[in-house]
Amino acid sequence: MASASYNNIHRQQLFHWIGKHIEEKADEDYLTDDLREEYVQCLEDALENGLWAKVPRLPDQLGDGKLIKVRRPITCFTEWSLSQSLPHTQRYGRLALGFPKRFVFNYGGQPVTYVRDRAKGDPYVSALKALAKFAATLDGVGVPTKEADEIRNHLDYLRISQNE
Repeated sequence: MASASYNNIHRQQLFHWIGKHIEEKADEDYLTDDLREEYVQCLEDALENGLWAKVPRLPDQLGDGKLIKVRRPITCFTEWSLSQSLPHTQRYGRLALGFPKRFVFNYGGQPVTYVRDRAKGDPYVSALKALAKFAATLDGVGVPTKEADEIRNHLDYLRISQNE
């Protein structure tokens, strides 16, 4: 029987999934020895060099992406129990590294804000778009370039993810 102190450990963890590129080469439920070796190499690489950060292949953006689009490399995590993860493993890989939430937050991790760009009058989306439009005009209203760039840089950190 599991110790009571470990019953909720997965609720305190965020998981980073590795191996999507390997799963694209695999049969549905079968890994060859070569693919298993690729997983081991990915684990070794993550332990030696850290986690991959990259710009999403399918961009998270509002509208056409001119105002608001994720342009910076990001590292994604999931927040759910391992028992809920089987469908995720088939999409993002069979290897997950778990980290305490506090650790991720202490190193700059932030929760994702899911938005619906198509929802009319959504106050959060309206606010983001208004801020982005304002930031785009800062050079023309006498704000020094350094300060305008700093504001745009801060705005770029507001991560969004489409939730259709």
